[in-house]
Amino acid sequence: MPIQRRAIGELIAMGLIAALVAFGLAYATGQSTSTPTSKSVDPTRLEAKSATFHFHQGAGRFTVSARDGAFARDVELSVVVDGSPRPISIAREEIRRTSGEGFHAVFPVAVGEQIAEGELEVKLDPKNDALVVELRMRGDAITEPHAVALRMEMSTASQSAFVSGVGEVADRDSVTGTALVIEADPHPFGIVSSKGPLAIMTIVDDAAQPNDPMRVATTSPVQSFPTSGILATDLRASLGETSMSIWRSLYALQGVPTTKVRGTVAGTIDRARVFGRDAQGVPQVRALADKNNHFELDVPTSVVEWYAAIDAARASALASFVPGTPKSLVLDVSPGGELHVLIIDPDTGKPITARLLVRGVDGSVDPSFGPDYRASGAGPIIDAHRGEVRTPLPGGKYRVGATKGIEWSIDAKTIEITAGRTVELQLSPRHVVPTPNMIGCDLHVHSRPSFDSPVSVEDRVMSLVSAGVDFAVPTEHNVVGDYSSAIETLGMHHEILSVTGVEVTTFSRGVGHFGVFPYPTSQVVPPFRGVPPGMVFDKARIGDFKHERIVQVHHPRLPKGIGYFNIVGLVSKGSKPVIRGRMDFDTLEIYNGYDLETPARVDEVLRDYWALLNAGYHHGATGSSDAHRIQFHWAGYPRTMAWVDGAPDKGIEHVDVAAVVAAVKKGHATVTSGPILELELGGVRPGDDLSTQDDPIRGHLRVRAAPWIDVSSIQVVVGGRVVQTFNVASRPTVTGLETGSVEEAAARTLRFDQDLIVPIGPDNGWVQIIVRGDRKMDDVLPFMPAPPMGFTNPVFIVRRQVPPPPMNPMPPMPKSSASASPTPPP
Repeated sequence: MPIQRRAIGELIAMGLIAALVAFGLAYATGQSTSTPTSKSVDPTRLEAKSATFHFHQGAGRFTVSARDGAFARDVELSVVVDGSPRPISIAREEIRRTSGEGFHAVFPVAVGEQIAEGELEVKLDPKNDALVVELRMRGDAITEPHAVALRMEMSTASQSAFVSGVGEVADRDSVTGTALVIEADPHPFGIVSSKGPLAIMTIVDDAAQPNDPMRVATTSPVQSFPTSGILATDLRASLGETSMSIWRSLYALQGVPTTKVRGTVAGTIDRARVFGRDAQGVPQVRALADKNNHFELDVPTSVVEWYAAIDAARASALASFVPGTPKSLVLDVSPGGELHVLIIDPDTGKPITARLLVRGVDGSVDPSFGPDYRASGAGPIIDAHRGEVRTPLPGGKYRVGATKGIEWSIDAKTIEITAGRTVELQLSPRHVVPTPNMIGCDLHVHSRPSFDSPVSVEDRVMSLVSAGVDFAVPTEHNVVGDYSSAIETLGMHHEILSVTGVEVTTFSRGVGHFGVFPYPTSQVVPPFRGVPPGMVFDKARIGDFKHERIVQVHHPRLPKGIGYFNIVGLVSKGSKPVIRGRMDFDTLEIYNGYDLETPARVDEVLRDYWALLNAGYHHGATGSSDAHRIQFHWAGYPRTMAWVDGAPDKGIEHVDVAAVVAAVKKGHATVTSGPILELELGGVRPGDDLSTQDDPIRGHLRVRAAPWIDVSSIQVVVGGRVVQTFNVASRPTVTGLETGSVEEAAARTLRFDQDLIVPIGPDNGWVQIIVRGDRKMDDVLPFMPAPPMGFTNPVFIVRRQVPPPPMNPMPPMPKSSASASPTPPP
């Protein structure tokens, strides 16, 4: 029966006490080690063929251990409600043994302000050496929408974690895949769900010690209230006899049929890892061959691409092999050679810091130079400091390219690596898009001071310079970021500018995320716990630099209690927008790097922006990468191109950073992930007022793009309506050395150069230009399946003077959101 609402506080308190007790026991007995926790807790013991599972009453924890003593690990269980994990606390008297192979227990779960009855069914699957944990919840008393899931969390104990559908995962990662495998040797541990893909998040116990063993939280597919029946989800955990046999068990636990692949790894006496991918090249299986380098795997017939590797320098060619084929698969990892690359600016003859891209072709596998958060090597990417890279490579063919961002061409060549030989290669990307007086800015980017980014500050600066970013703001979560020391250490003061900044990341009745810059390192960050946005805005403008400071709303439509516009209830649809909450911020991040692959989400925020413009608000429009890593969500994509009058050509270090900040704040800028826009309308540029009675208004638009970037359409938007559209002939992707003079190379980047005649109407209004490309950029940039896009800030048409818009107060927060903490941001 449902428990009365007044019991919620007591239940939550009991759960917290149980969690603290469990934590104390785990700490006292060394939970991250491979020993069982405490004999004072009476466990329920389930025995499989090669594994034992001990479930600890009252603590929501079980210990899995191998019968031969070679593996032991504690696994924490929790119920996740609306993204927030809640410890499972089950009284001893509530546990009922169902048979010799399982038990069940009933316990209360707080869901919002209501209580649901939860039932945990724990049973053994002896055939697969697996523990099956099923969560069922009745939804009779739940009337508001809520999301519920089951979670298992454990330490990796410094062993690698592999996710089917993703590959190896690093710390501070959030991914989705069908199976998680902790690759302990000789007994790997795996988790799946019969309900579908898992949400997997990796964290480090101590953020100040990034090399500590990480923990991994695996969450079952989310189920939703309200429901008229019983909500059910599960997690299934298996301890494998070997790295190879566990895959048969994990697929069986998911109900996926399999067939065998047998083979041998040749060319080495070291034990090799065998990798299986699907036809799209997505990693699905990874296993350690036996001591004789033989392997036998049970996998679905969809796993059809295979290779073996010893390390980044020794891998086999990619082999197509359908499971069930009677012959044996042989994968040869014989020693390879070395690649030595120099990246040179062909117009100055000097080496340049750029990003090196190494992709396997003709059956060769993409190399992995390191985890996805290191500039010195993140998957097939290396940020080449001062343009030089020397690295071993397995034998095979590779397409090697160098990029330095959207203003540069991409030079690429195909090479062949053979055993014992060094390939010498020079690449010459060229600055082909002229950007006089434009400063490329990334105003929202993260590194290790942020709790959810493992990238060092030096590596972040390297990634920005490699992307051709001129000006960057380190917007760390509730910590003032500062790149000055890293820029000095790397000797890059002549390549990038920066100011100190912070991302105010609100918690406890969170109201959103807000970038604030320049912000002194000596000043306490604005309040971020349980405060209204108006207080954030006001406190952010106190102290040094207050007159030139920018307060920016980040990703305003991000879900899960993070996007400011969602929280305050901004309604931009209809003839008249409904504007709630304070809107006296300075700039609005319309284009965020996490939206690169989904232009529709950018268009949604554009519509919000148009509604605010029509209501009289003149916020500067910006775009930034929000990059947290190196390999994925590249720094500098998108970026804000700020117009700074008289910016000298002799070096970025001579640009006044205050002038850059002022240009962004005024809206003297365009936003882009590829096309470079230059707009003049009635003699003024984006961000300016144009006082005129002319109609239509004449102007000029010029659009340029590097040879590898697509441009296919241009829209002219007036007051939120598209009044003109121009189709642009799409060009094929071009990489390689750009020939001819600088002027000739620049001329080839011109995609649109035309006078405009724009009808406005009799009232005050505004004009904005939007440029789009159809072809995604991942044909040349790995992990960038994004169509290019760019837009200007508005030109404001003034027919008459109007009073400034009102400063709306923050409405009361809904009670249902008070207990839900925002999830870690992208």
